Amino acid sequence: MKLKTNGYYVSKAIPYEDWQSGHKFQGEKFDYIFFREDGKYFLYYGNEEKVDFSVFSEEMGYGTYVETENGVEAIFRPNSKYPAKVSYSFILPDGLESETGERKYFFCEDSIELLAASDITKEE
Repeated sequence: MKLKTNGYYVSKAIPYEDWQSGHKFQGEKFDYIFFREDGKYFLYYGNEEKVDFSVFSEEMGYGTYVETENGVEAIFRPNSKYPAKVSYSFILPDGLESETGERKYFFCEDSIELLAASDITKEE
């Protein structure tokens, strides 16, 4: 497989729960990864049904990556005091899996509405 750069990868919906001042907030969020051809990648977390490429900016932080035969080796915030290393493996069709296997990402082009895609439902 080959890494795609003409869209972004998105996780399935991830339920969350947060407490602030005795109030419970809960819902679902998505993790998004956008890989550029120049070796940089961007992470975004949100609960939108679709995301525009404008959310991926260098101001919010970025990482570098190298594509391997079986996936991607990445370092987020490579110039910081504490860079974070992560690996993703290719999965079929057009997907990535985190090194722990906890999270799977599916490829979407910019114009696709995420929740309408049949593959993107609740995290298993």
